[in-house]
Amino acid sequence: MREKEFNNELNIGGTVENALKGNYSLSAINILDEAVTLTARHFWQFLPAMCLLFGANFLVWFLAISAY
Repeated sequence: MREKEFNNELNIGGTVENALKGNYSLSAINILDEAVTLTARHFWQFLPAMCLLFGANFLVWFLAISAY
């Protein structure tokens, strides 16, 4: 099997080798564009976790307020 098939890491914006060589540029627009693209691609996978965390947060606040 090829080595590429076992590579599970996510390199956002480039590779580590290029960054260590100094071949990089920081642009807020490019960073935000890539963040929005990745969020849109994986939104439905994170939605259940976000709903669960929201519900847990609501429950903690409700219990704290009702106990006071």
